[in-house]
Amino acid sequence: VVVDVVEGVCIQTTGVLRQAWMDKVKPVLVLNKIDRLITELHLSPLEAYEHTKKEIGQVNAISGALFSSEVLAMQDRLDAAALAGEEAVGWTEEEIDDKEAEVYFLPERGNVLFASAVDGWGFRIEHFVELYAQKLGVKKELLQRTLWGDYYFSPKQKKIFRKNLTGKMTPMFVQFVLENIWAVYNAVLSDRSKVEKIVKSLQLTIPERDLKQEEVRPVIFAVMSRWLPIADGLLQLCVEQLPSPFEAQPLRLSKLWQPSVAGSTELHEEQKRLEAGMLACDASSSDIVVFISKVFPVGRDSVPTARRPVPRGTPAAAAAAAAPASSAKEPKEKFIAMGRIFSGTLRKGQRVHLLGPRFSPLHPEKFHHTVEVNELYLLMGRGIDEIDEVPAGNIFGIGGIEDLIAKTATLSTTPACSAFNTMSLSAPIVRVAVEADNPLEMSVLVQGLKTLYQADPCVETFVQESGEHVIVAAGEIHLERCLRDLRESYAPIKIRVSPPLVSFRETVVDTPEARHKLKNTRAKAVQVQTANKALTLVVSAVPLPDSIRDCIVANAPLLKQLSGEQAQAVSTEAVESFTESLTNAFKQTKGKWAAELDNLWELGPRRIGANILLNRVPEFVGTSGYEPLLKRLARVAANTADENIDETLADAAESVSRLELETAADVDTPPTAATAAAAIEPAQADEQACTAVLRFLLSSSSLSGPHTLAQIRRFSERVCIACSSSGSFSSYSLMSSCILPPLPYLLVRSCLLSGTVDMNSQAFFV
Repeated sequence: VVVDVVEGVCIQTTGVLRQAWMDKVKPVLVLNKIDRLITELHLSPLEAYEHTKKEIGQVNAISGALFSSEVLAMQDRLDAAALAGEEAVGWTEEEIDDKEAEVYFLPERGNVLFASAVDGWGFRIEHFVELYAQKLGVKKELLQRTLWGDYYFSPKQKKIFRKNLTGKMTPMFVQFVLENIWAVYNAVLSDRSKVEKIVKSLQLTIPERDLKQEEVRPVIFAVMSRWLPIADGLLQLCVEQLPSPFEAQPLRLSKLWQPSVAGSTELHEEQKRLEAGMLACDASSSDIVVFISKVFPVGRDSVPTARRPVPRGTPAAAAAAAAPASSAKEPKEKFIAMGRIFSGTLRKGQRVHLLGPRFSPLHPEKFHHTVEVNELYLLMGRGIDEIDEVPAGNIFGIGGIEDLIAKTATLSTTPACSAFNTMSLSAPIVRVAVEADNPLEMSVLVQGLKTLYQADPCVETFVQESGEHVIVAAGEIHLERCLRDLRESYAPIKIRVSPPLVSFRETVVDTPEARHKLKNTRAKAVQVQTANKALTLVVSAVPLPDSIRDCIVANAPLLKQLSGEQAQAVSTEAVESFTESLTNAFKQTKGKWAAELDNLWELGPRRIGANILLNRVPEFVGTSGYEPLLKRLARVAANTADENIDETLADAAESVSRLELETAADVDTPPTAATAAAAIEPAQADEQACTAVLRFLLSSSSLSGPHTLAQIRRFSERVCIACSSSGSFSSYSLMSSCILPPLPYLLVRSCLLSGTVDMNSQAFFV
């Protein structure tokens, strides 16, 4: 997490810390642009220390709030379990204290780097501990704890004090660290004669030509980058503070990868083997699993395979000589996929399965490719080195597969592996419309937008209904970078850009204060009406109990499969288990929520989120597709979903053949509903009867010739009256709750196909 010490903590800092907390990533802090405190703000070393301490405190306040919210949520779960008489495991007070200590950024712990990237220097306090421990005659452990903070050193007594005894003492961090850095800058900026003395005292070897340059920045860079090289400090920070793959993968895997909840026993066993290999970060495993997190462009000259000459006399040289010369310019950049290998060892020449983000082992024929690994790279900052194999736990680059990847993908030696989840990134909010200045070059722009979408994991590109090509970025600076890349690299043509439009987003934050306020506040109902005053909608929003929310979140993978193409593969036992757990979650509330399970209509967002929609319409009874959630899930899992309209009409036709109904000679003499209901089985006397009577009316001779809208309306009214009078639909409105979904479709479809509606009737189409 990089923080500008001058600009301070901003909204992006909060977002990055929250994302790291949610994704279980351990962060470290880099306080950058320390040089601006000297050259721009002209702060003294003591003022800079106070300013820097304040910035670290603001970052820690965000981390502490995230930790406190999790502790409060855990306590709420424990309280709910205690009320329900169930056992629950939480953190002890000692565990809470230990975990809280790990949350904060403390320089004495070594997880903070002070840096100036533009001047090439950075350090942790460990560097100065090594430098001063022997000179001051203080133990390293003691100096490590006291070099940062309000600790003062007395040169006469050679002791460290917690208080400023004389009133003129300065904190040890100011005395031994910042004053030395300020001395280098002041010497370069004001008195160049002191620079050579400083270089000698620091025992640095710097060419004279670097020290005699007239510009200030090159001289500062030459001295500071050799004294406190930022590369060394940053590498030590990562090695000592960030967890190794053996420690990190068990924490991260649950967020990135989940096994399938449905499928055969063999599939479950194979996925358990894959999961065990990834949790252990086993490089010797025969199962290779790789997560491709993004695709990024590099200069073609920096790729070893692009620079390598083709040996003479080889088949590759002969093919290159025989190939016709292309007039098109070769792209300056090459795309390389960056991935992390979770298990096994990936080698050149191996054939692996490339799985898209939507791949499912239950449908292996979709979103699936087989590729051969020919290019493996070690990513060394700006440089790229070619390698032959990559063991588990490493981040690496792979070439030759970028055309098959949009943003993320999964590589595995078995198609039984589930695809990794797409990483959660902050939602882009700034959007602009772009178009080519020359309409003939529009195809170049379209291809450039596709390349931009692939190269940047945070950008979105799409075409609106109006035909405009839109770029959506995370902020103004990100948008400027995207437009520059588009103009200079991906679509080098003249493009026009609309003014940026910012979409304002809102969210709901769950805090103890808000919950206390909501307990004493009655939910407010909002009422709206349609334009024709025919429908009134009343909606109110209330907090969801924790037991219900936790149950839905825990079963999110199952709900995702039930709402997608994998619904038919979900076992009945899995749905019954979810139904039972959800029922228990509602009952645990022991209040008005216990009676709301039958009113549960939908989940959201995307039908799997922990937000629920309750249908509180009195005496509402829905048809297929308009039923409570649990009924729909049970029917999907049992593979008894309703058939389509054509099949329903075919069944109704068989029922009509058994009806003894007189053919009505006039529209105003409808068939009796009692006869229709008696001819059909009692279990099918609702929808089947309705469909049968409707089909009979549409196929009767009374509909011969053109008819107006009024006649069509009379027919639908007759069907509604006939079916409702048969007693099949109790007391609710037949027209609004049962007949309305299929009736307009059946009327229009049947009448148009049979030619019984005047195609020139404007009233019908209105």
